[in-house]
Amino acid sequence: MTKAFEILIRFGPLFFGVLFLAPVLSEILNKLSFSIPYLSNLTFSLIIGFLWGTYACFRKSWV
Repeated sequence: MTKAFEILIRFGPLFFGVLFLAPVLSEILNKLSFSIPYLSNLTFSLIIGFLWGTYACFRKSWV
């Protein structure tokens, strides 16, 4: 159980980026009526959230 918790903590920024940041960014883009050709707002937001979370995991910083 401790091992699973350590993994969750280590990848916390990635979970934050994908599970929180992506839906919020998607809704903001929807409210602004912004869209990217050939990509839905949710897909674009998931890509941004994943990249930002991965960067934060490697850097070991949330900001």
